[in-house]
Amino acid sequence: SVLATQCTDLIFHRAKLKLQCPPRWRLLYLAAAKRLEKQLDVMREEMFAAAAVDDIETLKRLKSKIPPLLWKWWSYDLELVERASSRGRPLQLEMMPELKGAAF
Repeated sequence: SVLATQCTDLIFHRAKLKLQCPPRWRLLYLAAAKRLEKQLDVMREEMFAAAAVDDIETLKRLKSKIPPLLWKWWSYDLELVERASSRGRPLQLEMMPELKGAAF
């Protein structure tokens, strides 16, 4: 929801819209949000596959594309940190965030 809110703010700011937008702008926003969700799904799947086959270069590329908070959440949600530590993958562990604190 944080990412959706940021996307909404960005679209409204760039289009210089007010909160009361005509239906055509609403359709544009919904199409952009749907496209962003598909891109995020593809990146999440790529992240899981890259971690499974120990592809450090792909993980580095994805880490530069994915927002840091989302990177941390996906690392936790997909259990990539646990998998990398249990399989003894020090290069992968360097890429993954430390999962500690109240959020995790």
